[in-house]
Amino acid sequence: MKKIRIKIILLLAISLQQSISADSILENRKFFLEVTTSRSLFIPNTNLHQIDNGVMNKNNDFLNRQEVIGDRTASYGTDDQKLASIYAFENSPKPKLNSKAFSIFMEYLFNPKFGFGISLNNTNFEALNISDTKFKNNLTNDYLNTYLTNQAARENSVIREILLPYNTKSNPEFLQIYTLGLHLAYHFITHPIFDPYVRLGFGYGRNLEDMAIIYKTTLSIGSRVFLAENFYILIEAAGSNFDAYKVPDSMLFEAKKKSLSHAWSLQEYSGKIGLGLAF
Repeated sequence: MKKIRIKIILLLAISLQQSISADSILENRKFFLEVTTSRSLFIPNTNLHQIDNGVMNKNNDFLNRQEVIGDRTASYGTDDQKLASIYAFENSPKPKLNSKAFSIFMEYLFNPKFGFGISLNNTNFEALNISDTKFKNNLTNDYLNTYLTNQAARENSVIREILLPYNTKSNPEFLQIYTLGLHLAYHFITHPIFDPYVRLGFGYGRNLEDMAIIYKTTLSIGSRVFLAENFYILIEAAGSNFDAYKVPDSMLFEAKKKSLSHAWSLQEYSGKIGLGLAF
């Protein structure tokens, strides 16, 4: 009986010691410093013409008929060529965006459940399967004096316009966005190994391509996994919205000064991994 009591006392003592040790570890974890990288999983907005008006809008609708059929084909093409233009437009490769991001993140736990963070972020968007607009293509390749007098030149222009949606390229630096972010996190449990959380973030920055002002909002859920007392890895899934504001381009001799206005929006769903230190 005494042996059983001794074992119970030892188990309780060990348990108490582990609890004290765990509480001590958690008490010492107030600041977190992370380096992370992320990749896009899904980007629903592929009408890149809204972001860059030099990129062809590949939405097949009535308002976009200058791209679906094209001005040259509509004016000089046969009915068969017009149908061929619609078919080529509809079946051409569609634009796609991929993103990758790098961040430095710092968080302070002002409460066992709540943390406040700040981050520096660089998000790079690569555009795939993009084409020039048919207007831009015609402006570059057609020579007015030859075009008006030469039937063969007009025919070549129609054919080139029909096939243009298949003339695709990529731009690895379509958007280069730098933001400073502020974050508020809720931590579900206090545990020496696992630290699951949900985080809401707001960011402000610029797109280097056109210096548009960027407002970014992010909702993410993830967890830190401690491999040592102060060292951890993290995994995270996030949904982000980017809103761009800039002054619209002015027309020649336009007297009225334009003000800052909303230019475009972009949604991104991504996965993130990273390494961190707690102290």
